[in-house]
Parts: sequence; C-alpha cells; structure tokens
Amino acid sequence: MNIARGIMKYLKSNEVKTIYGIPSGTISPLVDAFNDEDIEYIITRNEAGASFSATKYASITKDLGVCLIAGAVGLANGLNGIAEAMSSKSPVLVISGTVKLSQRNLGAIQGLDLSETLSHITKYSKTILRKEDVFNELHKAITIAKTPPYGPVHISIPLDIQLEEFNDDLPELAIGGCISNDVDGLDNIIEYINKVNTGIILVGSGCRGLGEEVKRLSRLTGFKTITTPNGKGVIKGDFELNLGNYGFAGSDLANEVVDSDYGECIIALGTSLGESSTRNYNKKLIEKRRLIHIDYDKDVLGRVFQEGLFCVSDLKYAIDYINRKIDRKEYEEERIEKINNDYVLDHTGLSLRLLVENITDILPKSTFYVSDIGESINYLYKYLKINEEADFESNLNYGCMGTGICGSIGVQKANPDMTVAAFVGDGSFFMNGFEVITAKEYNLPIIYFIINNAKYGYVDRGHQVLFGRSIDKFSHDRIDISTLCNNLGIESIQISDIDDLNKLKDKVTMRQKPLVVEVTVDGSEPVPIDRFKTLSK
Repeated sequence: MNIARGIMKYLKSNEVKTIYGIPSGTISPLVDAFNDEDIEYIITRNEAGASFSATKYASITKDLGVCLIAGAVGLANGLNGIAEAMSSKSPVLVISGTVKLSQRNLGAIQGLDLSETLSHITKYSKTILRKEDVFNELHKAITIAKTPPYGPVHISIPLDIQLEEFNDDLPELAIGGCISNDVDGLDNIIEYINKVNTGIILVGSGCRGLGEEVKRLSRLTGFKTITTPNGKGVIKGDFELNLGNYGFAGSDLANEVVDSDYGECIIALGTSLGESSTRNYNKKLIEKRRLIHIDYDKDVLGRVFQEGLFCVSDLKYAIDYINRKIDRKEYEEERIEKINNDYVLDHTGLSLRLLVENITDILPKSTFYVSDIGESINYLYKYLKINEEADFESNLNYGCMGTGICGSIGVQKANPDMTVAAFVGDGSFFMNGFEVITAKEYNLPIIYFIINNAKYGYVDRGHQVLFGRSIDKFSHDRIDISTLCNNLGIESIQISDIDDLNKLKDKVTMRQKPLVVEVTVDGSEPVPIDRFKTLSK
C-alpha cells in the first residue's frame, strides 16, 4: 500500500471516525484512501467549516478531531478554526498536502509552505520532507495534541511522498501524556478553605463533564457557584447555589454578588481568567477575596491575578480530592429563585430575551445549544437555562464569527442523539452560511436560528458607545434568509413575533434534515453588554 493509505489505516486504529475537509490535488492520494478505510469523510463548503467542525468535535469529546485540507490556500482558509482549537485547548490534527519535493521553492501553484505560520497557532507544525519520517511525525503530532494542555497540531505531506510505497508496520497507538497533580498544593488549598466560612466557585470550561463534582464541592462548603461564558452548561438545572453566568453578559445576581463584600475567597476551576471570564479583568473579584486557582495548564496560573493559591492538577482529580478531604461546613440553606431582573418592554419588535427564555419549552430537553459570535450571544449567556439533559458550547476567547454555524456540524457528530440548535447572526450567516448545505447533504438535523437584524449590530452599538456615532453601511438591505434557504432545498421558516414560536413545535423532533429558523428583529431591544462600558472608559 502507499503511504496515504497507511495514514488512513493508522488514523482508523486511533479511533478516528470522521474527517472534515475539502478535496484538493495536493491531498488527492489521501482522499482516494477513503475508499479503503471505514472513516466518514465530511466535505464542507469552506475549509473554515472543516476546521471549526473538527475543533468543536474535539472540544466537546476531548477525542482527536481531524481536518484534511490543501496546503497554502486551504490552510489559509482554515486558519480561524485552527486558532480556535488553540484557544479552546482542543486536540485537533490538521493534515495538509503540498506540492512535490521537486517543485518546492520553484513557484509551483499552491506551493506556499505555511508550516511556519501555523507554528504560532498550534502546539506543533511540520512539513515532512522524507518518506521515512511520515509515521514517526504522525505519531508524534497526535501524541502532542492529546497531551494536556490539549491543542492543535499540523503536518504537511508533499504529494509525491503520499504516493510512495509503505510496507513496514504501523507505529503503536498515540497516547497523550498525563498531568502531574500537585497534591501538596491541593492540601494547602484544603487547609485554607477549612478556615473560611464563605466563598464563590468560578467554574470554567475546563470543568466540562464535572458538573456533579462541582455541585458536591459547593454543597460541602456552601460556596455559591458562577460560571464563565465558556463554562456555561457545566452547572445544569436548578442548582440551589448557582448564581448563573458571570463575566461577559453575566446574570444580574452574579454581578451583584461579585461586586458585594460576600465571600472570603474565590475558587477558580478550569478557567484562564481572561477578559470574558472576569468581566473585563474586574478587580472586585479578588480585592477582598483570596484567589484559589486550579487548572491543568500551568501557563494560566498567576497570569492575570498574581497573588493567591495556585495549583496545577487534572480538574477531576483535584475536585474529587478536595471533596474527599474537606470539612463539611454548616450553613443556612437557601434556594436561589431568580438570577435576573424581570423583563421590561422597552423596545419594538420581537424580544431576543423572551425568545431565549422560552425556547427551552419548545425544543427537546436534550438539546445542545451552540452560539456563534454576534449580539445574540449576550442573551444566551445571560438568559438561556440549561436543563439536566441539555448542554451548551461557545468560544468567546477567540471570538470568531463562524464558530457556531460551522462548528455545529462537529457538535452534531459528537452528539448524534441530541438536537443541536445553533444561534447565529445574519452577519455570520453571510460569511459562512453555506455550511447549512453541508448539514443537508449529510442528513444532520441541526436547527439554525438566524437572527436577522439587517446590520452588524454589535459593531454598530460599539461605535455608538465609543464615538457617539456610527457608519451607515453597518446596516444593509434586509435579505429574506428563509426564502434563500428554501431555494437551497433546506426547510426554513420565518418568525417575527414571540407567538410564532408555536410554529416550531411540530418541526423540531424526529428530524432527518436541517431546519433554518429566520428570526427577524428590528434591533431596538437593549443588549446586556458590559464590555462597551469598559472600552469607553
């Protein structure tokens, strides 16, 4: 067999089930090898669709996501999805092709080598120049991707090397390295927590899948929980000690409590404490509270706030260890009934707040909500309730438009038995919207909510706050997205009133194909945005 087929066999042995990409001449031997191995090949409409899909799959499952794209132009198109994998610490393998060895540096078509460029947004990037190195480099790259802190890796393989014969044994399976847990640091943290009476637990995306463990810690201590934007969904249901989301578009109660004198310490779990998680580096988080920061990535500890108790550890190990050894505290139990102020009608047109608050009664309980970047993300963070069977995914740290509408394909592949609902602005739809065709062709029943306000609403509001004026062309002629999608052969409906949600009840279950719901709004509803206030200072 040739090297291309050997690569596919090796990926299959490493339990890769799906590869996302776009076919191209420089990867044609690898694409041909799909005929010989039982790996699903999802061809997207743009390389960004492939890289975002692989990244979301990896972010949710912590399994290897794989993207196969052309070198040069293909890599350039896919850069944003790869960069998000770096931001979200997702184990993604990017394989690209490049021109024959004899054509390197001779001005060949699509011959630009971007390996060095990708080295700045990956854990490892290499162009392979000898056939003898292919499988060692492939094994090395996957091992690096799967070693915490996880992240993307890239290897580029010249066309002629892909066609070389390979008759040796495939390498052993790639197994990532382990985290060395700082037990002494955990003991110091336990000793401190036992001395205090009140605190706050800030829950980040690193705690995905550890919601019950975090709840147990909260109940043992009586400490209130708040979630970062990317950690939304970790604490599910009506947990009695949860104050809601904090940071970017935080709940009213979370903001109030953090800005108060409540709590002698704040325990940050699985968060880098970046801008979106700290409400723009809000010093009130730690002014009167001792910071305790536990994460598996040592590089984030002490980076934003330099004083506190810091500990490198696997999050599950750390939380379980603390829960076993900590003293149970006596505290007055109280159930938090309301985390946001009541709705006030102060706008015209459909309310996105009411849409988000009511959508959970329309969609199945086991819905995986995915947010793109746009105005709607504020309403989702602040008002969307995630029940016990649901989940939520976003990436605000990199903050790239396309993350939701492209990445929802990877979310659906990771969760085939759940309904996936992606919330996307019209700006992102016009950048990346043809990935809905990918969903149609692969029978992925994703429900896309396209918020159509006929403008770059976020940008418009930002300019109004910062400069007291805007640019006329931030707005554009309203395009009938529903009709457009129906003409693409994708079922689509349009809603412009909250009562129109009833149209969805018979359409959201037992689906075999995607559904586009165009939500037309006039943009007059005030958006719960704290960030602009900080930027304007």
